Amino acid sequence: MILSWTGSSPGGRYFAAGKRSIAFTGIGLVTDENVLAYDLQTNAPVPLKGLVKKLIAGNFAFLAPDKVIGSNPGEPKKSGIVSFPNGEVIEQFEIFPGKIAAPAKGNYLLISFAALNMVISLYYYLRVVKAMFMDENENPVEKIEISFLPKLAFAICMGGVLITGLYSGAYDYIFSLF
Repeated sequence: MILSWTGSSPGGRYFAAGKRSIAFTGIGLVTDENVLAYDLQTNAPVPLKGLVKKLIAGNFAFLAPDKVIGSNPGEPKKSGIVSFPNGEVIEQFEIFPGKIAAPAKGNYLLISFAALNMVISLYYYLRVVKAMFMDENENPVEKIEISFLPKLAFAICMGGVLITGLYSGAYDYIFSLF
């Protein structure tokens, strides 16, 4: 399984991407983390240090041009806000402390709350689907004619999404170009 994240800093100076591969093998869980940061103004790669490398391999977002917030998937207690690109810890905190393991710890109140929210959201979203596809409409929408070039552009984009989504080798090749 490959998980990947990308982001650009406010102002558009930095671009960062992270990829985390997880494989279940006969000897246990094996993870591989690849990160990339690029300075778009100087057109040069940015060396990452410290905790910022782990955060970009996990979930992350830029708070400011020089600050990143993220979760460290390997050690949730070492998640937080760090300076970019040197990785100096500004604030460290645990994201979802113990909440992910709620079912194993018997936290039935949290599970019940999540299930109730799921049922309520399904009710509202399924009503929209019903109105779109099943209810009769007195004023039907006219069919929209689309010319050849937008159809071709859509087909090319969908092909790229499907190829990189279904065949990870293509994603690895694109990622290796940077």
